[in-house]
Amino acid sequence: MIVKNTKTTDDDQVKDWIAEEISSQTQDLLDFEELLELVVGGERFLIPLKEIEGIITPTQITPVPMAPEHFIGLANLHGEIVCIVDPCKLMRLKGKLKEDSHLTRFVRIRGPRMKLAIKIDEAPRIISVRRDQLAALTPKENGYTMGHFEVNGLDVPVIYCKALYA
Repeated sequence: MIVKNTKTTDDDQVKDWIAEEISSQTQDLLDFEELLELVVGGERFLIPLKEIEGIITPTQITPVPMAPEHFIGLANLHGEIVCIVDPCKLMRLKGKLKEDSHLTRFVRIRGPRMKLAIKIDEAPRIISVRRDQLAALTPKENGYTMGHFEVNGLDVPVIYCKALYA
């Protein structure tokens, strides 16, 4: 015969409290999504990390004759041929990319068709935003952004990655 002790001890209450706290904190983490902040032509943007396939240190780019102005060229990134684009020209930004430096990166975007990366000046940080706030954003009239979030007192637009493939 098995006899269960129905009386809870202080230890049991502490364990229950800890389990509830961990569960609550885990749920809080699930309610957030991370975005990469990046600098392009002197302007700051955000891209959801779920839209990024990788961040790569620049490699040799092969120019393609008669390509559109925003098309920098092709690069072999880890054995895959990837189209590299200038987001300043593609998104019609006022600024232009800086000369290559130790901060310059290619941000590989997840996409349905071609393999695409944008060249950026730097990626200073990752921020977290509430998942429901990100889901509520809709593409803006310029087609390349879908709202913004405040980062260090500045309104930073979120890039609408699907538009980069249009």
